Amino acid sequence: MKRWGTLGLVIAFLVLALFVYLEPKITARSTPTPEGASRNLLEVSSASIQRIRVIDHANRLEAEVERDASGQWFLTVPTHHLVRQDTIDTLTGGFATLFVQQVISDVTDLSAYGLVTPTYTIVISATDRVFTLTVGAQTPIGGGYYVRREGDPAVYVVGTFAIEEAKKLITQPPLATPTPVSYTHLTL
Repeated sequence: MKRWGTLGLVIAFLVLALFVYLEPKITARSTPTPEGASRNLLEVSSASIQRIRVIDHANRLEAEVERDASGQWFLTVPTHHLVRQDTIDTLTGGFATLFVQQVISDVTDLSAYGLVTPTYTIVISATDRVFTLTVGAQTPIGGGYYVRREGDPAVYVVGTFAIEEAKKLITQPPLATPTPVSYTHLTL
Protein backbone atom coordinates (compact mmCIF):
# COMPACT_ATOMS: atom_id res chain seq x y z
CA MET A 1 0.00 0.00 0.00
CA LYS A 2 2.86 2.41 0.83
CA ARG A 3 4.43 1.65 -2.51
CA TRP A 4 1.36 2.94 -4.45
CA GLY A 5 1.27 6.12 -2.39
CA THR A 6 4.95 6.79 -3.07
CA LEU A 7 4.54 5.99 -6.76
CA GLY A 8 1.55 8.36 -6.94
CA LEU A 9 3.57 11.17 -5.35
CA VAL A 10 6.45 10.62 -7.78
CA ILE A 11 4.09 10.73 -10.77
CA ALA A 12 2.37 13.86 -9.42
CA PHE A 13 5.78 15.49 -8.91
CA LEU A 14 6.87 14.64 -12.48
CA VAL A 15 3.63 16.03 -13.94
CA LEU A 16 4.07 19.23 -11.90
CA ALA A 17 7.73 19.56 -12.96
CA LEU A 18 6.76 19.07 -16.60
CA PHE A 19 4.07 21.77 -16.28
CA VAL A 20 6.51 24.23 -14.67
CA TYR A 21 9.01 23.56 -17.47
CA LEU A 22 6.56 23.79 -20.39
CA GLU A 23 4.15 26.50 -19.19
CA PRO A 24 6.33 29.51 -20.14
CA LYS A 25 6.95 28.01 -23.57
CA ILE A 26 3.24 27.43 -24.16
CA THR A 27 1.96 30.81 -22.94
CA ALA A 28 4.77 33.02 -24.26
CA ARG A 29 3.68 35.14 -27.20
CA SER A 30 6.82 36.63 -28.63
CA THR A 31 6.66 39.25 -31.31
CA PRO A 32 8.39 37.98 -34.40
CA THR A 33 11.52 39.89 -35.30
CA PRO A 34 12.27 40.29 -38.99
CA GLU A 35 15.09 38.04 -40.07
CA GLY A 36 18.46 39.71 -39.60
CA ALA A 37 17.01 42.44 -37.37
CA SER A 38 18.62 43.31 -34.07
CA ARG A 39 16.77 42.75 -30.83
CA ASN A 40 18.51 45.85 -29.46
CA LEU A 41 16.55 49.06 -29.80
CA LEU A 42 19.55 51.14 -30.83
CA GLU A 43 22.16 50.21 -33.39
CA VAL A 44 25.08 51.73 -31.53
CA SER A 45 28.20 50.67 -29.66
CA SER A 46 28.89 52.01 -26.20
CA ALA A 47 32.24 53.43 -27.38
CA SER A 48 30.55 55.55 -30.05
CA ILE A 49 28.16 57.26 -27.60
CA GLN A 50 29.41 60.80 -27.00
CA ARG A 51 26.52 62.51 -25.18
CA ILE A 52 23.40 61.56 -23.23
CA ARG A 53 20.72 64.13 -22.44
CA VAL A 54 17.80 63.27 -20.15
CA ILE A 55 14.75 65.52 -19.87
CA ASP A 56 12.19 65.04 -17.09
CA HIS A 57 9.04 66.66 -18.49
CA ALA A 58 6.96 66.39 -15.30
CA ASN A 59 9.48 68.25 -13.13
CA ARG A 60 11.01 70.36 -15.90
CA LEU A 61 14.51 69.17 -15.13
CA GLU A 62 17.30 67.95 -17.34
CA ALA A 63 20.82 66.63 -17.19
CA GLU A 64 23.46 65.94 -19.78
CA VAL A 65 26.75 64.10 -19.76
CA GLU A 66 29.31 64.46 -22.51
CA ARG A 67 32.57 62.75 -23.37
CA ASP A 68 35.43 65.17 -23.98
CA ALA A 69 38.27 64.75 -26.50
CA SER A 70 40.34 62.76 -23.98
CA GLY A 71 37.48 60.32 -23.36
CA GLN A 72 36.52 61.65 -19.91
CA TRP A 73 32.83 62.00 -19.07
CA PHE A 74 31.56 65.30 -17.65
CA LEU A 75 28.18 66.47 -16.46
CA THR A 76 27.51 69.53 -18.64
CA VAL A 77 23.91 70.34 -17.68
CA PRO A 78 22.87 71.71 -15.18
CA THR A 79 26.50 72.36 -14.13
CA HIS A 80 29.94 71.34 -15.36
CA HIS A 81 31.45 68.59 -13.22
CA LEU A 82 33.56 65.47 -13.64
CA VAL A 83 31.43 62.32 -13.18
CA ARG A 84 32.24 58.75 -12.21
CA GLN A 85 33.52 57.20 -15.41
CA ASP A 86 32.49 53.65 -14.53
CA THR A 87 28.89 54.71 -13.92
CA ILE A 88 28.56 56.44 -17.29
CA ASP A 89 30.38 53.61 -19.08
CA THR A 90 27.81 51.23 -17.56
CA LEU A 91 25.00 53.51 -18.75
CA THR A 92 26.36 53.65 -22.31
CA GLY A 93 26.65 49.87 -22.26
CA GLY A 94 23.04 49.69 -21.11
CA PHE A 95 21.90 51.78 -24.08
CA ALA A 96 24.07 49.83 -26.52
CA THR A 97 22.38 46.64 -25.34
CA LEU A 98 18.87 48.04 -24.74
CA PHE A 99 16.97 44.83 -25.42
CA VAL A 100 13.54 44.94 -27.03
CA GLN A 101 11.20 42.71 -25.05
CA GLN A 102 8.19 43.39 -27.26
CA VAL A 103 7.29 45.38 -30.36
CA ILE A 104 3.79 46.85 -30.51
CA SER A 105 2.86 47.82 -34.07
CA ASP A 106 -0.24 49.58 -35.38
CA VAL A 107 -0.60 51.74 -32.28
CA THR A 108 -3.64 54.01 -32.41
CA ASP A 109 -3.87 55.14 -28.77
CA LEU A 110 -0.57 56.32 -27.28
CA SER A 111 -2.27 57.16 -23.97
CA ALA A 112 -2.42 53.45 -23.14
CA TYR A 113 1.38 53.50 -23.00
CA GLY A 114 1.90 56.87 -21.32
CA LEU A 115 3.31 58.32 -24.52
CA VAL A 116 0.87 61.15 -25.29
CA THR A 117 2.81 63.31 -22.86
CA PRO A 118 5.98 61.30 -22.26
CA THR A 119 7.51 61.38 -18.81
CA TYR A 120 11.08 61.51 -20.12
CA THR A 121 12.95 62.16 -23.32
CA ILE A 122 16.42 60.68 -23.69
CA VAL A 123 18.70 61.89 -26.48
CA ILE A 124 21.71 59.69 -27.18
CA SER A 125 24.31 61.24 -29.49
CA ALA A 126 26.77 58.85 -31.08
CA THR A 127 29.63 59.67 -33.41
CA ASP A 128 27.52 59.13 -36.53
CA ARG A 129 23.87 59.54 -35.48
CA VAL A 130 21.45 60.76 -32.83
CA PHE A 131 18.71 58.66 -31.20
CA THR A 132 15.77 60.34 -29.49
CA LEU A 133 13.69 58.14 -27.22
CA THR A 134 10.42 59.15 -25.61
CA VAL A 135 9.74 57.18 -22.45
CA GLY A 136 6.21 56.48 -21.33
CA ALA A 137 4.77 54.41 -18.51
CA GLN A 138 6.20 51.30 -16.94
CA THR A 139 4.61 48.04 -17.96
CA PRO A 140 1.90 46.76 -15.60
CA ILE A 141 4.27 44.38 -13.80
CA GLY A 142 7.12 46.92 -13.77
CA GLY A 143 9.57 44.86 -15.82
CA GLY A 144 9.91 47.35 -18.63
CA TYR A 145 9.09 50.75 -20.08
CA TYR A 146 7.07 51.72 -23.13
CA VAL A 147 9.40 53.63 -25.44
CA ARG A 148 9.24 55.18 -28.91
CA ARG A 149 12.11 56.11 -31.18
CA GLU A 150 11.79 59.39 -33.03
CA GLY A 151 10.54 58.73 -36.55
CA ASP A 152 9.33 55.20 -35.73
CA PRO A 153 5.59 54.62 -35.21
CA ALA A 154 6.05 51.42 -33.19
CA VAL A 155 6.02 51.26 -29.39
CA TYR A 156 8.72 49.13 -27.83
CA VAL A 157 8.88 47.50 -24.43
CA VAL A 158 12.46 47.66 -23.16
CA GLY A 159 14.08 46.65 -19.90
CA THR A 160 14.23 49.07 -17.00
CA PHE A 161 17.98 49.20 -16.30
CA ALA A 162 19.19 51.83 -18.79
CA ILE A 163 16.08 53.98 -18.36
CA GLU A 164 16.36 53.98 -14.55
CA GLU A 165 20.08 54.73 -14.70
CA ALA A 166 19.49 57.59 -17.13
CA LYS A 167 16.84 59.07 -14.82
CA LYS A 168 19.44 59.05 -12.02
CA LEU A 169 21.52 61.56 -13.99
CA ILE A 170 18.88 64.07 -12.85
CA THR A 171 18.08 62.78 -9.37
CA GLN A 172 21.47 61.41 -8.27
CA PRO A 173 24.21 62.60 -10.65
CA PRO A 174 27.29 60.38 -10.28
CA LEU A 175 29.68 63.19 -9.45
CA ALA A 176 33.29 62.14 -9.10
CA THR A 177 34.84 62.62 -5.70
CA PRO A 178 38.38 63.94 -5.82
CA THR A 179 40.95 61.51 -4.57
CA PRO A 180 42.58 62.89 -1.42
CA VAL A 181 46.26 63.64 -1.81
CA SER A 182 48.53 63.17 1.12
CA TYR A 183 51.60 65.27 1.37
CA THR A 184 54.71 64.25 3.18
CA HIS A 185 57.03 66.86 4.51
CA LEU A 186 60.61 66.39 3.64
CA THR A 187 63.20 67.56 6.06
CA LEU A 188 66.63 68.30 4.77
